[in-house]
Formats: sequence, C-alpha cells, structure tokens
Amino acid sequence: MNPLREFAQVHVMEEFIHFLFDHDILGFDWVGDKDPDEMRAEELPPASVSIDRLQDAVDDFWNASGGQLLFYAYKSLDESARTPELRKYACYDARWEVSTAVHALCKSGRVYQSRGIPKGEVVLFTGSARKVLAGRPHELPSQALANTTSDEYLAFQEEADRES
Repeated sequence: MNPLREFAQVHVMEEFIHFLFDHDILGFDWVGDKDPDEMRAEELPPASVSIDRLQDAVDDFWNASGGQLLFYAYKSLDESARTPELRKYACYDARWEVSTAVHALCKSGRVYQSRGIPKGEVVLFTGSARKVLAGRPHELPSQALANTTSDEYLAFQEEADRES
C-alpha cells in the first residue's frame, strides 16, 4: 500500500494543473459560450501543449513546490511507514505519474473541467492515524512550506538519490 499515491494523484496533480494555468503553459484561450464543466467530453478541445513542454513544466513545478508537497506528506507519515520505496516514489515516481495523468487530461480536454477535489480538510493516513495536512486544499502549499525547511527537503532528496 502506498499512502502517498492518492495524495499525489489528487492534490499534487491539482496543484500542477494550477501551475500550468498560472504560467500560461496550456495556452488557455477559451472561446465559446459554454462552460467547460457543462460540456460533454467529446465537445472539449484538447489542450495545445506538447508532451515535451509538459515534461519541462513538471520539472519546473517539482523544483518550485511539487516535490515539497510530497515531502511534506512523506514527513507526516509515521516513522515506521517512511520506507525507501516511499521516498523513491515521492522523489521520482510520483512526478512521472502526475505528468502522465495530466497529459491524458490535456489530450482529452478534460484539463479545462473541474475535477471535484474534496473541499474540506486535506487528510493523510499516516500509518496509524489520519492527520490533517491543511484545512482546505488551497492552503496545502503554504502548509507544506510552513512545516518543512529547504535543508530537510534537500537531505530527503539526497537520501533518495543514494538509495536509487
């Protein structure tokens, strides 16, 4: 069981999509009268972003905040749950999973639709209990920054590199 996978596939992926919009990587110029959330899948235009540009963007995102989000979740796990496999997932594998999932959303156009992210607390099962990481999803990046240091994150990355 990987307690970080759902966290990455929901919260980190959503933050990456926000990053893409905030940095105008999706080239979002919505034309038409219809709200994307009210459109059927076949009506949605694909996002005009290449896989190469998306890979560059995910690296930028990971260096800016994405990696730190996963580190915050990893750090919140019980000590016994912090395995080398989860460290590798948080540093490397989650990046690939998130970019692949977002690429699929871009190709289908569903990246323009709401994904129904839970609106309440961001909760992670730590191995023995459920821990609230943020009061609301939009507070998650600031909570990650407030509860981690760049030195801790760098040491985490170095340890993952040694184990790879």
